[in-house]
Amino acid sequence: MWIDRFVFFPDRRVGPPPPGVEERWIVTPDGLRLHAWSVPARAGDPVLLWSHGNAGNIDSRRAVLGALAARGLGVLAYDYRGYGRSEGSPSEPGVYLDGEWGARIEDIVVVTGDGVMAMNQQPHDLVVVPVG
Repeated sequence: MWIDRFVFFPDRRVGPPPPGVEERWIVTPDGLRLHAWSVPARAGDPVLLWSHGNAGNIDSRRAVLGALAARGLGVLAYDYRGYGRSEGSPSEPGVYLDGEWGARIEDIVVVTGDGVMAMNQQPHDLVVVPVG
């Protein structure tokens, strides 16, 4: 859709993950592969599913990823379709599909570019962590 050009500002350039961060690939419900970086959680610690804002990619947020991990949280940060190394092109319906797989994960906290929200109906934990 033409409006997507005014909403999504992806950056395709992604460097190697920071030390201690694993590269992951996630398949969306419609079959696209999304690129992600993962910081494993320690036993019993929460994992944050991080959906970044509408510009850049996970590489442009590496400092925040490190700050979250330094606070003891596991983090799974992914790029929407058309961002970074993820397949496809960005669109509003596509972004919803990209987050849909995360809604099926239990015991996860979802962090968006503008705040924190839980996608599960009844999350077991909701953690708000200052990153500044």
